[in-house]
Amino acid sequence: MLDGVARIYAREATKVTTNVQALADGLAKLSQPRAAGRSSGPELDPIAERLAKAIDRVHGGIGQAPKFPNCTILSLIWRGYRRPACRICATPW
Repeated sequence: MLDGVARIYAREATKVTTNVQALADGLAKLSQPRAAGRSSGPELDPIAERLAKAIDRVHGGIGQAPKFPNCTILSLIWRGYRRPACRICATPW
């Protein structure tokens, strides 16, 4: 595994560095305290619709790798589905 990582880094060091920085930025953002509350209003509809379209119906998960279940994303899709005005309800499965 380490040999593979070393080969990728040797070929695409800039890409690896960019991904590492994006990951560090994302983790830093997630560690910031947020206001309490949970929105389920119409502002979430476009997000839920886009995520629903990204579901991989052959291999499961959302989009490409990683395929790990993400409870937050699945909850958001479900909340969008439950809203009568959301177009996810009309999405053919």
